[in-house]
Amino acid sequence: MYLSKEALPKSWHILAMRTSSGIGFEYNYNENITFNMMGGIFYLKIFIGDSPGKVIESYHKYLGGYLIPPFWATGFHQSRRGYNKSDALIQVWNNFNKHRLPIDAIWSDVDYMSNFETFTIDLSRFNTTAMMDTMLDASQKAVKWLPTIPSSIHTEQALAKNYTGLVVKSGNYEGKPLVGCGLSGTVYFPDYNNPNTVLQLEYSLKTLM
Repeated sequence: MYLSKEALPKSWHILAMRTSSGIGFEYNYNENITFNMMGGIFYLKIFIGDSPGKVIESYHKYLGGYLIPPFWATGFHQSRRGYNKSDALIQVWNNFNKHRLPIDAIWSDVDYMSNFETFTIDLSRFNTTAMMDTMLDASQKAVKWLPTIPSSIHTEQALAKNYTGLVVKSGNYEGKPLVGCGLSGTVYFPDYNNPNTVLQLEYSLKTLM
């Protein structure tokens, strides 16, 4: 994607291009730009306007809008697999503060889950109350806790029934759910192109803690 001012006064355009294959480009300063695509499917969109702001606004509308990330999201993050207890996370937070190192967020890998099932927390190992009273307490140099969440749902977990009819179907004509393999065993894949799936996902996230 690029933004360019044309030779005519008050004439600007944005060219946005996507492709399913590799792409290269050659830019000759103030002369031209050449894109070289290896093949595949490509999408080309041109947005025109009489000012840079209007052209960018049109481009953002095409994208569906944009979000300004919160300040902490662009801050200092700590991530490592193996934090299998809340005590380990709290200790990491304590050590950062002890050594006066900046820390805005701590990530957890799948260690926090119960039997590796999506949208679950093993409360026998993760004391969420203790976490809220220490590392997540806004009055104590709090950090954000970011548990990684798989894109699949274990077929046998209780939550799976909430996604009935909202999962990717297999390629045959029977319309049966596509079944794959994950850490928890056999899994379904929610169809995130379905607006109802997104609503269910939001509910699952809100009830995680």
